Formats: sequence, C-alpha cells, structure tokens
Amino acid sequence: MTGGNSTVITPGGNRSPSTPTPSTLGANNATTPRNDDCTIHTGMHHGDMPFEFCSINGLAHVCATTGRVFTISPPVQYVRPVSVPVVPVDGTFRAFGASRSGGTRNHAGIDFVPEFNIRHGLTADDFPFVYAVVDGVVISYYHFYRGTNALAIEKSNGRIVRYTEIHALAGISVGSRVEQGQPIARMARMTGINEIMLHLEYFMGTSEGSLTNRSNTSYDYVPPRNYQRRRDLLDPTPFFDLP
Repeated sequence: MTGGNSTVITPGGNRSPSTPTPSTLGANNATTPRNDDCTIHTGMHHGDMPFEFCSINGLAHVCATTGRVFTISPPVQYVRPVSVPVVPVDGTFRAFGASRSGGTRNHAGIDFVPEFNIRHGLTADDFPFVYAVVDGVVISYYHFYRGTNALAIEKSNGRIVRYTEIHALAGISVGSRVEQGQPIARMARMTGINEIMLHLEYFMGTSEGSLTNRSNTSYDYVPPRNYQRRRDLLDPTPFFDLP
C-alpha cells in the first residue's frame, strides 16, 4: 500500500527478522486518511528512526521500518456487541491469547460474560442480545461448541467478525445483510456449563479457508501462539473497551 511517496508493508509482506524494542508514538505524529479503514501514520520511534505504519480497521498496524505489529483502539465506526454489564477479562483466562486446555492452546478471542448469569438466576427468556458491531453480510452459521452456534459476518472490505456461543435470531441466516447495532443473536447456554457468554473473534480477511484451523502455527497480525485459527486472526480486545 502506498500513500503519496510513502510505502507501507502490506499484510503478509516481508517482516524484519529481529525483535524490535517497544515503541511509543510521539506527539508529533502525522496521519493521512486512506479509505474507510486505513490511515497512514508517520513520525519517530526507536530513538530517532522514522516510521510509517498502516492502521487497518483501527485494530492492527504494521511498522514499515521494523515490521512490528501494533494494536490500537477501534475507531468510532464500531459499536459494542453487548449492552449488559460484563465481567473484566484483563489478566484472566477469558482474555485474548490466554492459556487454555492445560497450555496446549491459546484463546483466540475474548469473552463477554454477563455479570448477572445463569448461576445468579438468569433464565433463557432473558439471555442477552448480541449486536452487530458493523454492517455486513452473514457468510456462515453453524454449530460451534457444546450445543451453541457461530455466526460469521463479513464487512464490505473483507474483515470478518465471528460471534460464537450464541443462537441467531429468526431471520438471520447465510446471505442476510445486517446493519451496525442490529440485534443478530442471543447468548446461548452451553451443554453442561452453568454460564452464558459471547465469545468474539476477528479476522483481517486476507486468508482463505475455515476460520478454525487446528494445524496452523503462523500468524500475520498477532504474536505466534497456538490459537488454532486462520493466519489472519486479529486481537479483538479493543472491542471490549467500546462504550
């Protein structure tokens, strides 16, 4: 991707083999809008080394100098997928990348777990709605885990949000067009588990095949761990902080 005379590493492009030191973006950084999801940023980091990066969906960007992948908060075009109070995820096994299954895999999304849950007396009639974080088209709907389902919605630019451990609402099926903020599902009770939640995953849309890939070990936008997902997996944590 280019912006004027600037060049930015494209997804899957060449990356620096070295591990760069953490960077702080200074006050003198400049931004140049590119399209609805991509902005070129320029400034200084790594001491006096200039940098450029492309922020994609406001959730991931790549430093053209070092190839370092950063994450930032999502822009205003997204909305929170739930409206009920939920338990914190930071530092817990519900956070993105957290160790799961005795350390054999890592959590590929984030969990929105209602504070008031089944064990507190919540009944099926009151299971919380799940809302579309952005406009898009339903590309798949299928069984996911312990009697609950997954709903994958693709934005016009190819980004994919997967809402799981849910049941879709009537009228929501493959091919349906949904609008941002539209109720699309309810959280669903998992067989044998006395709790409900929304497990949310996010993908860049730059790879092919099933979103779940238990044999994949290479990732373009997140630290290399055993997520058992497609290589274009993104960290969805910023969605948790949306108002």
